[in-house]
Amino acid sequence: KVVIAVGSLLEDGIVDVMGVVSEPISGITAGRVDNSEMVARSIAAAKAKIEQQLGMHITEVYAGISGEFIRCAQVTDRVFPQEESITRRDIEELDRRMQGVKLPDDRELILSYEPLRYMIDDKEVDEPCGAFGHVLSATYNFILCDKKLRDRLAGCLKSQGITIKEFVPNALVSHLCVANTEEVVDGAVVIDLGAHITDVSV
Repeated sequence: KVVIAVGSLLEDGIVDVMGVVSEPISGITAGRVDNSEMVARSIAAAKAKIEQQLGMHITEVYAGISGEFIRCAQVTDRVFPQEESITRRDIEELDRRMQGVKLPDDRELILSYEPLRYMIDDKEVDEPCGAFGHVLSATYNFILCDKKLRDRLAGCLKSQGITIKEFVPNALVSHLCVANTEEVVDGAVVIDLGAHITDVSV
């Protein structure tokens, strides 16, 4: 099925969900678009339903994406701080280096990346800024996606007059629905069982 949820951002940062609709979908298997016409028809039906329900026109979306064509890869890099202690500038330099990471295969693209852990002189730290050390290294988790399959899905949405603000890996955000902060800090595995896709995030 294709699901469209519409929300309004409140002043405190909470999203007020105004409506949710779903439509059966054909032409897609385990997140992979096999028939763009069939997928576009289902998107059009769901879009028309939510627009009529809420009396508004949908033009932009955040699109969730899942499938075997999405994977994680870890990259580690290091910097040598100029000051005696680690500064915000050192952390930003590491982030800039990660922005320049080149993938070995041009069939994939980077959906998102974020730091997994920081090390100072080979010792893991929770908060590097302000700590003392000679070498700051970080391991980043990259979420990669098959470019062609991402573009197929994008084409189905664009054919219905929808601009994609961002593709969001479902496994990256599904824990927000079911896990509290304490569970996430302690460490948790979230398993999202679907009809053709099972997303597992740690």
